Amino acid sequence: MEHAIKIEKLTKIYGYRGNRDAIKAVDELTMEIPKGEAFGFLGPNGAGKTTTIYMLLGILKPTSGSGKLLGKPLGNPQAKEKLGFLPESVTLHLHHTGLSLLDYYGELLNMDFMKRKKRASEVLEQVGLNNAANKPITSYSKGMVQRLGIAQALIGDPDLLILDEPTANLDPIGRKDVKDLLLNI
Repeated sequence: MEHAIKIEKLTKIYGYRGNRDAIKAVDELTMEIPKGEAFGFLGPNGAGKTTTIYMLLGILKPTSGSGKLLGKPLGNPQAKEKLGFLPESVTLHLHHTGLSLLDYYGELLNMDFMKRKKRASEVLEQVGLNNAANKPITSYSKGMVQRLGIAQALIGDPDLLILDEPTANLDPIGRKDVKDLLLNI
């Protein structure tokens, strides 16, 4: 069975080992997530969810343990090419419109011009922002910004989508909309 994510005894300690002030953020986490699965990573604040995600993405180096993302070792650039990511705090370039922002991200992914334009329109439709495509991001509500963040994660048609707190800062209606969106994806 192919796995989207497979990690074994993944550990992250902040500070020096043996130092009583060291913080063990992730302690020998082992899990396997098959390709095609939707998986929720739940836990209280400070449980190590974001730290684990950052190790999966290669942003943080594990203290110990190992893992694979889409069959490649953690941090491998080839796995990152097939990945869409939404961080907990969505920060976008505010001088763009929704459409121009997605075009920018598509260009960063080396997509050709026509494919970028087509894909940007598709994902804006998918997240329910096609009517706001040409509006400045500064005019977007928090829920619209969150949707645009999801569209940014989808622009490259990823094999794996990692969303850190996709409903953060949303009201109940916005949370339901994002949940429905993710179920459709």
